[in-house]
Amino acid sequence: EAFIKERFERCLDLYLCPRTRRKRRHVVDLKALAPKLPRPEELEPFPRVVCQEYEGHGGCVVAMATDSRGQWLATSCADGAVRVFEVATG
Repeated sequence: EAFIKERFERCLDLYLCPRTRRKRRHVVDLKALAPKLPRPEELEPFPRVVCQEYEGHGGCVVAMATDSRGQWLATSCADGAVRVFEVATG
């Protein structure tokens, strides 16, 4: 009962609390609102060097998966072909 009473009082406090109005800021320079973004060269999540290449698909690879130990790599192509590669040898 004390729990319900406490919850009720907290909800009542939130319901009856006075709401404050936010004042609008007058912005003269709209460019000042834009965030500072990094250069596109800094955002590249992929390496630029090819370490190992797996050949065998004729089209684009649309999915990849590895086994839990990282020994095997399974890939599938847009035409439905699935290939399994050994990661160490390709």
